[in-house]
Amino acid sequence: MMMKINTLVLSFWMVTMIFGCSRQEKVMDGRIGCNSTCEVHHVQMDTYIVPIDRSVVIINPTTPYDLLKAKLFPHTTKHFESGTCLSDGTDKAQIYVCSQCETANNKWLNEMAKETIDRSNNKKDK
Repeated sequence: MMMKINTLVLSFWMVTMIFGCSRQEKVMDGRIGCNSTCEVHHVQMDTYIVPIDRSVVIINPTTPYDLLKAKLFPHTTKHFESGTCLSDGTDKAQIYVCSQCETANNKWLNEMAKETIDRSNNKKDK
């Protein structure tokens, strides 16, 4: 009798661990209304499933980097900026990312970092 109870408890525990603890992730399709071809580089973009960032609300790009990014490498984001509009438990989104936008963005950021270091070193030398 004790063996049957132990087996039953163990079986119940295993089923609960395998099926009961997993939660179905909600994934929003952030690609709706977007072209799958990058408008800057004219290449097919890849689909990524990325985290949703509810802390960022960008109405209009305001910094020089935001403005430049929107024109030269608009499809680099590896997160989806939703602001606080999603309250249904959705935690990920499918988006398009352009590999050439990423390359251009990384190149620009590296050049800016190098220029900043060079300016800093020149100030120290004076």
